[in-house]
Amino acid sequence: MRGTPETRWIKVSGCKDANILAESLGTGPTFIWAHSLMGSMAQDMEGAVLAWRELTDVARIIRYDARGHGCSDVTGEPEDFRWDNLARTLWQVTDTYTEDKVIVGGASMGCATSLYAACQRPEQIVAMVLVIPPTAWELREKMKRNYNFIAKFVNITRGLPFRLLKLIPAARGDAGFQRRVMSVMARHLPKINYRGIVGAMRGAALSDLPPLEELKKLTMPVLILAWPDDPTHPLSIAEKLHDTLPNSQLEVIENADDPYAWPQMVRKFITALPRAQ
Repeated sequence: MRGTPETRWIKVSGCKDANILAESLGTGPTFIWAHSLMGSMAQDMEGAVLAWRELTDVARIIRYDARGHGCSDVTGEPEDFRWDNLARTLWQVTDTYTEDKVIVGGASMGCATSLYAACQRPEQIVAMVLVIPPTAWELREKMKRNYNFIAKFVNITRGLPFRLLKLIPAARGDAGFQRRVMSVMARHLPKINYRGIVGAMRGAALSDLPPLEELKKLTMPVLILAWPDDPTHPLSIAEKLHDTLPNSQLEVIENADDPYAWPQMVRKFITALPRAQ
């Protein structure tokens, strides 16, 4: 990582307004990065699914804590946390930095946010980087029920299960990648306002990926990064996105604990874009 990030607070609208913490770092084409459900900028600093810090010499990375996550406000109705509305938040953040075309990308919930952002303003997007797409379409209903259950349980217990996570020993340096990412999340979740988790879970329960017919219209270059053996991020969804998006490439690592090649794949993808040349 080069330099010190520039941070700012951005007021975004919705059913209820919220203050969003954002930061930018790096030089090159603007790359808007959206984190995962229950993630944050701080978590990404410790254990990101994509090591975005290795890309700040080829792109200007703009990140932010989504509504209900990290340092951003937890206020909002469940609709404010729906993925299509999180995409509208992404555009409000983007508009405070630039009017130029941008690259958008994210992991899991951030992947969904990016897809909706592309559907909302396809003319402003140069390319997308979609990391571990979440369950969608025919696989979504069970996950929606799970999200509603978690939201209800966390609300009743006022976040007690997450506060207990701090009792779990941190993963050691030789632990697998996924275990280290989960260990970082476990260290951060006890610090956050449980109301944000409740809102984000209820919003996720109201959400799905955009319809396939809408995705077929997106012609910008897309890099999809996926791993196997993860029911929350099924490889079948990544494959269906690849089959649907007309200008996409899919990269699947053999082991879900070894996504270390991803930053170089993203670097190659960004530098090959016309705007980056």
